[in-house]
Amino acid sequence: MVAVTGELAAEMAAMVNDTQGVEDDWQSKPACRRYFWSGIGWISLALGFLGILLPLLPTTPFVLLSLFAFSKSYPSMRRWILHHPLLGPPVLRWKERRCIERKTRRWAFVSLAASFSISFWFSWETPWLCVLLAVILATLTTLLLRLPVDPTEKPPLAPGQLEKGAWR
Repeated sequence: MVAVTGELAAEMAAMVNDTQGVEDDWQSKPACRRYFWSGIGWISLALGFLGILLPLLPTTPFVLLSLFAFSKSYPSMRRWILHHPLLGPPVLRWKERRCIERKTRRWAFVSLAASFSISFWFSWETPWLCVLLAVILATLTTLLLRLPVDPTEKPPLAPGQLEKGAWR
């Protein structure tokens, strides 16, 4: 579970307050536009939840798209996403600092390695497919390595190193 720090909670409250004017305006829009944006919001939110489980499907861009779509069609759903304990903090971290958590990056590398190992196992008899998989893996790994890690996060301790005040 993701803990919401005071700074992130304040940012969430500020983003919710930004939607107060939107709530008054959204019902004045034509119904077909509201349904269109609501559909985009639900589809992208579903893809975002799938991205939590599937390593090749990104979560944050789909959640950001759903926030945009719901701000045009369904403001209370936008508020729900921002207050969600799993979806809210990463979205706000990305909005504020354009970075991801270290454990998120580690999880992405582990799931990439697992999924591509299985893919290579099933496609080892097809050389062109193995080459294509290797190119995709190299591209995704490069993209993951280029994403900055949250600078406010404490770096992990080296093996054998104890925190100050810990038992020896």
